[in-house]
Amino acid sequence: MAKVNMFLLLKEAGYKKDNGLYFIIILITYSEINKRTRKKELIVSHGVNPKTNQTVILPNVSPIELGAKYDDKLCEWILIN
Repeated sequence: MAKVNMFLLLKEAGYKKDNGLYFIIILITYSEINKRTRKKELIVSHGVNPKTNQTVILPNVSPIELGAKYDDKLCEWILIN
């Protein structure tokens, strides 16, 4: 699978850096069984900007394909712009 350029998607959607500072998006994920491999996979449903509580539309791919990192403190997958 091709890697998704998350920041290009955000720019096209009109998102910008907040006063020049970076912001995070918390990813909402779900598990599904891959029909080809029959293995359980984690898939992104959408994201949430915790500062504004806005929903961010994202492609339904694995968090790793979006460049997300798992934050042990938050126990969440996050994107940092």
